[in-house]
Amino acid sequence: MKEVKKESVQCVVTSPPYWDLKNYNVDGQIGYKETYEEYHSRLETVWKECYRVLKKDGSIWINVHSKMHNSKTYLIPLDIIKSLNKIGFFLKDILIWHKSSGIPSGARRFGQHYEYILFFVKDKKNFKFRKESLDSIIDYKIDSLTGIGNVWNIHKKAGSVGKGVPHPALYPVEMIRRIIKVSTDKTDIVLDPFLGSGTTTLAAMELFRSSIGYELNEKDYRPLIENRIKNNILV
Repeated sequence: MKEVKKESVQCVVTSPPYWDLKNYNVDGQIGYKETYEEYHSRLETVWKECYRVLKKDGSIWINVHSKMHNSKTYLIPLDIIKSLNKIGFFLKDILIWHKSSGIPSGARRFGQHYEYILFFVKDKKNFKFRKESLDSIIDYKIDSLTGIGNVWNIHKKAGSVGKGVPHPALYPVEMIRRIIKVSTDKTDIVLDPFLGSGTTTLAAMELFRSSIGYELNEKDYRPLIENRIKNNILV
């Protein structure tokens, strides 16, 4: 990310790799066969670069959830909040993405049907926020007085997104559309340091924003991203 100019990006939106869940079979991957502390330490290097490239009125949105590992719950969102606060970000809100499908439960646990969206800014008093851009999706039975709330009910599609390549952490383009609309204007730059299947880039292009994305697993995901862009595959 060092080639990106300081304070040139308006919005960062991303979902970091899961901790100790999947081997992406690429050098430098984050999360696989690392301790919990190593995982957050390596993520922190990415968050620091995000802080450097963000404009003063910019924001960063992180989709993440907690994890059960060896019968212990790891509050990954809480520890990411601590990391970003230490870097200098301010937590403005915590949104809940309520999804129709989720991680199956164990015998003594409920199924996981939500994830967090952590919303941070660099300047807590001066940041770009276009709440009126989401007026068209307000449910007036619920939000007529307060505007759109911080619980987003968005369907998640599972499985492959093209050429038989499944993505284990595919988030819906509608969620990214909302984030980009509310935090940027046309021609602004949107960055995703963990691009995956390219959803952030597709949403940015659709909304006439510029996009920068990074993905270590180029072998699998570059053809997938290019195919999604070429054929406008939105999920």
